[in-house]
Amino acid sequence: MKQFFIKPSDKEARVTFYLHGELGNQMFQLATALAVSRQLKKSIELSVLKGNAFRLSKYNNGGKSITFNEISKLRTFLVYFLTKIRKLGVSDNFFFPKIYTESDLTFKQWDVSKSKFFFGYFQSWKYFDHLKDDLLNTFDLKPPDSRTVSLLRNLPNEFTAIHIRRGGRGPSILNSEFHGILSDSYYNNAIHLNSLLGGSSNYVVFTDNPRAAQKLLLHLNIMPLQVIGPEDVIDQLENLWLMSRSTSFIGANSSYSWWAAYLSTTLRTPPIFPRQWYFDARISNSDMLLPDWLTVGFESFESSNEKVGFNEE
Repeated sequence: MKQFFIKPSDKEARVTFYLHGELGNQMFQLATALAVSRQLKKSIELSVLKGNAFRLSKYNNGGKSITFNEISKLRTFLVYFLTKIRKLGVSDNFFFPKIYTESDLTFKQWDVSKSKFFFGYFQSWKYFDHLKDDLLNTFDLKPPDSRTVSLLRNLPNEFTAIHIRRGGRGPSILNSEFHGILSDSYYNNAIHLNSLLGGSSNYVVFTDNPRAAQKLLLHLNIMPLQVIGPEDVIDQLENLWLMSRSTSFIGANSSYSWWAAYLSTTLRTPPIFPRQWYFDARISNSDMLLPDWLTVGFESFESSNEKVGFNEE
């Protein structure tokens, strides 16, 4: 695969993307960075904001071709400050013309040639879907851990993955308040639709919180073959790899779910996601889900005080 990443010390022309958030967030940021680098024919520098962890180290040949640097606290503050300015409707280009910061979560067409530094979530397939074959290689685990491979071998050839997200440690606690936690009404509606589509009745639950997931399962019309939690896999990347091997998929309102569906090459039915993605229904997710993906409505979100497991978002 072509080398897209360089060390910060290299003097080639490059664009800098600031990575922040958890695994799913960083995957969106890297995918958009790849698209921008192709358009501008420049290499990429990945800068991790101070206090964030680099979540992508096992991707793309074990992470050997991905290099990154952690920027200073002062520069981190500057990036966040510019983000606040954009949300107030003030153009940051007036102060720092080479820095592009995302103003909201919808897809934007912008002249990338005018910017050198990029900060945002970029959570839309429209930024990078034309490079999907490259992304399948970029986000490929080589090789998955033997324990993860054994888990997959013990699963049936056809199964429906259900992602039940109940909030992990750290940032995911705040994310659960922003996204909302899906109730049993969503999952029962999605299970019913999956059955109508001819999806597999072999259900495997993937969750960041097995205890809370078991409580939810008491209200669902299925008996899952297995519940896979953080203690069953090496890390969140291995867990996502397993989910992407399903033949039918019921996702949560999570970028982590989104990537499991997007990277899957085994799905036989369209993936199913919640129609309302955020707790605040005024926030649009119209640019996030692909046109051939399906959504179902539900009565309401629920609250949860159990926030343990790994960070997924």
